[in-house]
Amino acid sequence: MKIRAALSLLLSCLLLPAAHAADADPLARTRALIALFEAVQAPAEGAAPTDAMRQANAATYAALDGFFDREALTTTPIAPHRDAFSDAQAARFAAVFWDLLRLVAYPDSGAFLREAETELAQAGPAATRLKARLPKDDLETEVVFHWKPGPDGLRVVDVDFDGASLMKDYQNQFGRLIAKHGVDGLIAKLEARRADEVKKRGALP
Repeated sequence: MKIRAALSLLLSCLLLPAAHAADADPLARTRALIALFEAVQAPAEGAAPTDAMRQANAATYAALDGFFDREALTTTPIAPHRDAFSDAQAARFAAVFWDLLRLVAYPDSGAFLREAETELAQAGPAATRLKARLPKDDLETEVVFHWKPGPDGLRVVDVDFDGASLMKDYQNQFGRLIAKHGVDGLIAKLEARRADEVKKRGALP
């Protein structure tokens, strides 16, 4: 028993530096992110997720959450318009927007990556470039992940699709919606979208 405990401790010590190194390496971090996306389980179109799927996805989603800077991803989209938000409205926005990112991005990214031919490369000190191709649809796209160091490893703070920043795109979209419908109107639209996605995909695991 003591030998087993000693071996387990030794193994943990041997693995720890590798894990920390991977957390600080953008390419390794991106490969791990892609593997988690591909592990997301989704039911056939029109079918409800099974209990087994929900259970498996609960662990996968929790792991995926650790790859994204939640604060950055839920504050940057409204940063130019923050003065229009009360603190309560900003908190409401952050909650619904985070739910939508998880509801849509996690399963859709997994479905795409499972079918795509991909090529991964470094795109800067804290950025990685993923070139993806779907032969059946004759579709090619380029995705750049922007990573920010944190106490627990690198986390995504923005994603470029074919050269366009997702965060800037959201800033522009939300600015137009706020100008037309106000902050409460924007949040109401996002909450309605969340309800539609839950109805279509099932509740978050």
